[in-house]
Amino acid sequence: SSKKLRSISWILASLGICGLIALLSWYIYPPEAHDAQKVQASEQANPYVNSLGMRFMPVKITGGPSDGQQLLFSIWETRVQDYRKFAAANNALDEKWKNPGFAQTEEHPVTCVNYEDAMSFCEWLTLQEKKEGKIAETARYRLPTDHEWSCAVGIGDLENATATPESKDEKLPHAFPWAIWPPPKGAGNYDNSVANSPLNTDSFVYTSPVGGFPPSVYGLFDLGGNELEWCDTTASSGAKVLRGGSWRSLDKRFLLSSKRIISPPDSRDDDYGFRCVLELDR
Repeated sequence: SSKKLRSISWILASLGICGLIALLSWYIYPPEAHDAQKVQASEQANPYVNSLGMRFMPVKITGGPSDGQQLLFSIWETRVQDYRKFAAANNALDEKWKNPGFAQTEEHPVTCVNYEDAMSFCEWLTLQEKKEGKIAETARYRLPTDHEWSCAVGIGDLENATATPESKDEKLPHAFPWAIWPPPKGAGNYDNSVANSPLNTDSFVYTSPVGGFPPSVYGLFDLGGNELEWCDTTASSGAKVLRGGSWRSLDKRFLLSSKRIISPPDSRDDDYGFRCVLELDR
């Protein structure tokens, strides 16, 4: 009987460990992430490609004004080569993006772009592609909202879609774009300039070419690191929201998926960029 008791105890202990592993797996990679991964496996080979060569993948939005919509998110932050074509058609643009203080190739994300210019890029691209018959009259390019960006990074269901960005800032202390702390090697482009930093993830001093690190389950790159991304959401102060950490991010709290940076819309910092979404039907 003692042997039986030991066997039962061992089985219960094993089940407990398995249950704990299952629970952790659910917390880090919830069921919807697994489902999304299955869906994206077939779609990643055939993303939507627009006239600039920008690639887009669907992200389903839950909660907020666009609840239930499946927006197409650019898999990359807007590149120098994309922005250059826009700038050529808009001579009055500020040209700080051409010389941010470090070398950029055409494949790097454009930086030193303020909110207004990011919005103007989306409006310009919308008009161009409608003229060329590339997108329907009901479609448009735009910036994601703060909540839509949360859905893309995988925390949309964990936040109140109608709450202010400030009230959600840093409120999910264990959620990162790569899952858990510390970031593994190759997790993204973050500041590793400090000796013995836990952010020894990459070899880039400044920005890095887009698509160089593993994508999310939705097939999106650099949701953490590289550039902060403007969102079309106004904070209580009247300033705008940026998400996603950057190549300058070092502090753990600035790498959280729930971190918000609130900045005046005319700011042109050297780690401010943007990502477009394509709304197919309004």
